[in-house]
Amino acid sequence: MGSEFEEIVRLERVELIARLASIGALKEKDREIALNIISWLLW
Repeated sequence: MGSEFEEIVRLERVELIARLASIGALKEKDREIALNIISWLLW
């Protein structure tokens, strides 16, 4: 159960970061950092 919960939390973080990056709430450099974080979370 613990690893399943961690996976759900990881995916929710990815969703939040992707949403912020897609709505233009971030500057270009911040968007690049956000995409790198997503990549790192999904590794």
